[in-house]
Amino acid sequence: KIRDQLSTQLSIASTKSNIMGACGSALMKPCLGETDVRYDANYPKTIVETDARWEKLTGYFKVNVTSFDPVDGGAAQPGPYIESVIQTHSSPFDASRTIAFYNHTVDGSRLIVNRYYFKPPAPFGFCQIPFEPPVMNAQPGSTCGVNGQVDFAGVYASLTHEHDGTLKIGRATGSYANSEDGIWDTGEGSYAKLTDDSTFEFTFVRPDEFSSVSSFVFFDDDTASLSAVHTTIPMQRIVSANTATMVRISEEEFLAGIEEYNEAFQVPQPIQAPMTSDEVAKYDGTFPAEEDWCGGVMSDVSCT
Repeated sequence: KIRDQLSTQLSIASTKSNIMGACGSALMKPCLGETDVRYDANYPKTIVETDARWEKLTGYFKVNVTSFDPVDGGAAQPGPYIESVIQTHSSPFDASRTIAFYNHTVDGSRLIVNRYYFKPPAPFGFCQIPFEPPVMNAQPGSTCGVNGQVDFAGVYASLTHEHDGTLKIGRATGSYANSEDGIWDTGEGSYAKLTDDSTFEFTFVRPDEFSSVSSFVFFDDDTASLSAVHTTIPMQRIVSANTATMVRISEEEFLAGIEEYNEAFQVPQPIQAPMTSDEVAKYDGTFPAEEDWCGGVMSDVSCT
């Protein structure tokens, strides 16, 4: 009986000791989760729960893009096609105006951005320039001044364990990748974030190569302006500058718009209303797999 009482007293003493020695107790400092959100197990793990303002950026948008010559500020000019040279900011189409359709999806802690850029046929004057092979005024399968083009671009980002509301951009695909295989795993330094109640900023960085900053400013829930500046580090100059207007549309208008501009610009290899990068034939396999989201490319907070 005495042994049982002693055992009970020791158990109570041990419990009190553990309680008194636990973080947040009278004798200890506050738990890290109370002072540092990175250790807060209850911190929201979805983008919208973190900040409801992200809902403004989600959905479908029609975007009218105007591109400028970064040297003189005039309208951007088309450039010739050269085989084996990756087309970036200069291509044999009307470079000054582009119609784009954006599909921005928030899936829990992940931001999935799929965009489609329609470029009109090149102007008559450009098509009269007598280029010498291998330089050409049109891509194979296209006729200068007759056919336009559609480019796909994807961006994939997620919340991180920093718990500061910033999204780490882990992968860019299609025309944003600037690579032959259409895929670029960004590494460190590329982020998407809110800068105030109505402004979103996307920053892409490839160390010692280029920097790109895009700013979305919403006037209300359905309309916004967009500006983007792309800078090459080795050349120490801006290579592209764009402004745009964004208007929210329905999914039906989004799909119909893609079909409309495939036809209006006589695109030889049209994109037939894809919804993710894997549905674009030449970019099959570029959409991040689960292992990419969970440590391979990004550190998605929902994975742990």
